Amino acid sequence: MERDLLLADYSAFKTEALESLKETSALLDIKTPVEPNSLADALSDIEAWGSRISYLQSKADAHLDLAEAQNLLPKSKEITELDRETNLKARVAEQRMLRDMLRSQLEAIKNRLMLGMTNLTVVRAEIERGIGR
Repeated sequence: MERDLLLADYSAFKTEALESLKETSALLDIKTPVEPNSLADALSDIEAWGSRISYLQSKADAHLDLAEAQNLLPKSKEITELDRETNLKARVAEQRMLRDMLRSQLEAIKNRLMLGMTNLTVVRAEIERGIGR
């Protein structure tokens, strides 16, 4: 029952995920602020979206797993294993692409957070040494 609901809900999930990807892309397009308080706020915003994208990636993994289970052709003498695998990949390409997009966006968010934290550490150290911006 849950499996059927999850599969039936793919269209709504896809819309939600694409909207979140659009939001995070816009956020990642903004240059990282230099001023410490603005930078900390920006990192907080992107971290919150990281949690959201991570959650959506988990749902995308579930959608992909269920779509694969639903679309796997039965073994047969007429169909080779390679044909079964190729057919399965084609049938779930949309689910895999969305999952991969979420995965890539999460990686970009993690990179932005690491860069931002490094910049924040450098700026704070400069301020402490009296070099501050």
